[in-house]
Amino acid sequence: MRKKKTGNPAEQFNGENPIQSKERVATAESWKTLPMPEQHAIIPMHETITSEAMAIVKRGHLPYAMEDHWFMYCDENTIRYYRSWSGFCIYVARYVELDGKCLITQLQVNRNPDQYTNQDNERDKAHFMALLTDEYGGNSTRYWDQVY
Repeated sequence: MRKKKTGNPAEQFNGENPIQSKERVATAESWKTLPMPEQHAIIPMHETITSEAMAIVKRGHLPYAMEDHWFMYCDENTIRYYRSWSGFCIYVARYVELDGKCLITQLQVNRNPDQYTNQDNERDKAHFMALLTDEYGGNSTRYWDQVY
């Protein structure tokens, strides 16, 4: 099984959960961020997660160690991932909640080569889903296997 690539790797190495507790809720004001650049791709998606998982995701992700490279927060219909060191917006996913599930319908991906160098839509979908799945403690192995 592939190890998680999010959170604090030192804790992962020690056999601990690398994702911090969700005691504090991340908001747009929690971290210094930059907007999604004009150079971006819009990728259709059709991925679902449970409402229980989405409740955890909605609490966001506040990096608490230098090795934790992501900041994430949600608002009413988006999930936003930023690089924690630079504040660059990498992913903005649109979602709708229906029938006890959350359906991710679209992924906007940074394509500014000065901020993010990947150009592969399928890899970006897998990377986003790996990060998201790690957030709620799901099995992200199949997504990480597509990324690397």
